[in-house]
Amino acid sequence: IIRDLQLAIKLSDKHALTFSYKKGYAINKIPIKNIIYFESLGREIKIFSIQGEDSFYVAIDEIFPKFAKHQFIKIHRSYLINYIHVSKFKYKEVIMSNSSCLPIGQSRRREVRKIQLAYERESV
Repeated sequence: IIRDLQLAIKLSDKHALTFSYKKGYAINKIPIKNIIYFESLGREIKIFSIQGEDSFYVAIDEIFPKFAKHQFIKIHRSYLINYIHVSKFKYKEVIMSNSSCLPIGQSRRREVRKIQLAYERESV
């Protein structure tokens, strides 16, 4: 029972968190569970969420460490995806909940499969 309660607390904490980013003079907040993926275009980051898309300026390598513990996977040097929004994993690509088809970098395929299997085992 204690282990189940700890898991429930851990899962509820993941869904309560928000991500804040600065765009111009405004600070925007979005629940992490609503983020589908990030796309890097140089220093510009496009954030795709269930509410739509937006962009801000930062290097993708600066935001990845903040999201690794929230089941985000870096599938390519330009893409950071939210595992809970993956509709389908294929060998070379993933299909996201918003129907976006994103490539898995050749050098990242083995690591992505390993992470996917770990998340699948964790959810069972």
